[in-house]
Amino acid sequence: MTESGSITLRAACEGLSAKFLGPSHVRLTSATVNSHAVEIGGLFGCLTGATVDGHDFIGQAIDNGAVALLVEKSITEFDVSKVAVALVEDTRRAIGPISSRIYGEPSRSLHCFGVTGTNGKTTTVHMLASIARAGDEKVGTVGTLGTNFSLKRQNREQLSLSGLTTPEAPELQDQLAQMRQAGITTVAMEVSSHALSQFRVDGTRFEMVCFTNLDHDHLDFHGDMDSYLLAKTRLFTPVFSDQAAINIDDSSGVHVANAAKINGLSVTTFGLSPEADITATAIEYSISGTNFVITDRRTDESVEVSTNFLGEINVLNALAAAALAQGGGHSLAISSTGLADATVVSGRLERIENTEPFTVLLDYAHTPDALAAALRAARTIAFESRVLLVFGCGGNRDFEKRPAMGLVAVAGAEVVVITSDNPRSEDPIEIANQITAKIDKSSVSVELDRRAAIRQALTAARPGDVVVIAGKGHETSQIFRTATVTHDDRVVIQEELARL
Repeated sequence: MTESGSITLRAACEGLSAKFLGPSHVRLTSATVNSHAVEIGGLFGCLTGATVDGHDFIGQAIDNGAVALLVEKSITEFDVSKVAVALVEDTRRAIGPISSRIYGEPSRSLHCFGVTGTNGKTTTVHMLASIARAGDEKVGTVGTLGTNFSLKRQNREQLSLSGLTTPEAPELQDQLAQMRQAGITTVAMEVSSHALSQFRVDGTRFEMVCFTNLDHDHLDFHGDMDSYLLAKTRLFTPVFSDQAAINIDDSSGVHVANAAKINGLSVTTFGLSPEADITATAIEYSISGTNFVITDRRTDESVEVSTNFLGEINVLNALAAAALAQGGGHSLAISSTGLADATVVSGRLERIENTEPFTVLLDYAHTPDALAAALRAARTIAFESRVLLVFGCGGNRDFEKRPAMGLVAVAGAEVVVITSDNPRSEDPIEIANQITAKIDKSSVSVELDRRAAIRQALTAARPGDVVVIAGKGHETSQIFRTATVTHDDRVVIQEELARL
């Protein structure tokens, strides 16, 4: 628990049309939506999910010390003289602003930057954090790789790994409060479409927000691309920020930029487009990184940049980070220093060191555009040699993207091995069949044992080739219908290279 402003339930619910039962002036010290995590003096928010209803765990929350409940259903079986109750129309919509108030609105004491988009969020946040450190900021990050903050350069402490790209609202506000208490000044945060749809960042104020791109993903949750884009666009309103950095190389980015301007935000565009405010020229790719020049067309200011990152996608991520840094008051010169200092993110176009005469790249790509970007990056290294690809698609997720990824694979690689990703409850063979639905099946091989598939590609590699192992990136397990097993692509690659 982090020290908070100790606000009353009534004050925390101000403006939310709450109806109160019991002692509404009880003072709150924490908030959670997890009955196991309730602390004495805390608020328990009852979220209604697809399979679990928080209202069913009220008794457990009270036993653990909850002094107040946030509910959206009438409850009669509890003594409201012993616990305060706030009844609202939608607990998900209310819990963010309430949590923010309980923890003293921490985002308003920090320079928070929010990055949304299908691909590039993790790397953009990582690059921005490095730039902020180059500008002598004390930095925290929130995202797929967990919540981290550092008080010294290159000294990071993992605070949380909730399993969510963007934590539930009470956990997020608690983490921001802990960062504020530790002296952090800048927070770079991934903001997922799920988080926006589920109001997890409500109550958070951002210095600037960023849109990277939109690709075919998460339609199992959003239903269609229009709904997916609408969820992303929700971040670009004055409720969250007054400034936005938007990639206009992406057609959806043009839509988001127009919406942001209509909403009154100051918009900085970035990309390789001739119309972009922040752009890159003189791009040089190599096996060890990328060199280019960042130019602000509005001022004609330019700086040379040398990074350890591969591929055009990371040029765009660097432009996003530089645009955000400018919004936070850092110069392009500081961005150049920070980008040079930044190390490659685990499992994001990460080159695996080896002594073989070919290159091995590990990447998290699990959408058509991300896979295409990884293969383009590999091509800049392979030159006239071959690109070999090992990939699969996750089960119980957006199945419509699978044939599209098959088409991308055969268009971008000479050798394609289709394997399992995280099949979850689906049959891996069916997933593979969907990937190959629109391609000539004779042009690919299928090896559902992921280790064997990696071995097959590495064994087939010739001098000068580039082998791309895609889909799982930083993940260290593989999820099947009956079990979750240990599997780290990086470890497997190194073990199979040793076998060679």
